[in-house]
Order: sequence, then structure tokens, then C-alpha cells
Amino acid sequence: MDVTQLREELAKYNQEHLLQFWDDLSNEEKHELYTELKELNLDEVTRYFRKTQHSNTEELGKLDDRLSRSHLKSMGMVRTDADRLKQYENEGLRLIGNGKVAVLLLAGGQGTGLELRILKECTMLDFHLGKLFISYRPKILRLETLAEQTTGQRGSVPWYAFT
Repeated sequence: MDVTQLREELAKYNQEHLLQFWDDLSNEEKHELYTELKELNLDEVTRYFRKTQHSNTEELGKLDDRLSRSHLKSMGMVRTDADRLKQYENEGLRLIGNGKVAVLLLAGGQGTGLELRILKECTMLDFHLGKLFISYRPKILRLETLAEQTTGQRGSVPWYAFT
């Protein structure tokens, strides 16, 4: 087993953490882990990951382009009549326009994935941190725009992210 070579190979793909507890393993466990890691085609896995990321980004863009008032009607109460849904929509947009709506983003553990070094609960959102947060931004900006078009007021929607 050439662990040094394996570490170097893993480092090329930022996966060296997979050997973080190597010294704590028994010989049998080391052999098993070594074999599993050597069988991984990290180049192929990385290509699939990037392709998926790219595809998801494109799909989010397409979805954001289609977000309109008519899509707001389809969310939520299926059995509510059209007049009531219109009331809810107008009230929601009025509240957004008046700055009375906030977003609570529950990002289950993503702070670690975004490599935040400070207490996650105290993080101010920086939209350059990662695609998780960026993917929600256009949707919220679109709702702010819809609120302005409907009410004449453009409220700002604050974000609270729990990682």
C-alpha cells in the first residue's frame, strides 16, 4: 500500500480529509479503506459533479425566468377559490412591498461546506460564499419586483440563514 501516493492523488481533488483518521485504523481497516479509495475514479466523479452543478444552475435560471404571478397561485392551498387566492397573493405582495416579510433559510450544515471559519450562527450572508445562497437570491428579487409592480412599493426582504 502506497499511502503517500494515495494522499497525493486525493489532494488533487481536495479529498485528502478522507485519510484524516488513517493512523487510528487497524491494519484490516486501513487495507479496506485503501482498496475502496483506490477503486474510486475521482476524475470521473468530479466530471459528474461539475456537470450536475452546471445543469442545476441552468435549471434554476430557467425556473426563475418563468416565475410569475400565475406560479404564485399554484403554490399552497389547492382547495381555495380563485378570489381568496388573489387576496392572499395581494396581501403577500403588499407585505413584501412594506418590508414586512423576511426569509428564513434553513441550510442544514451547509456552513461547513461553504468553509465558514466563524460561528455559523453569527454569519452575515455574503452571496459569493456558495451556490446554495445564490440560488435563492433571484427568486426573492423577483418577488420584490412583483411587489413593486403591484403595490408601487419596493420593500427589502431580509435574510436569516441557519446553518
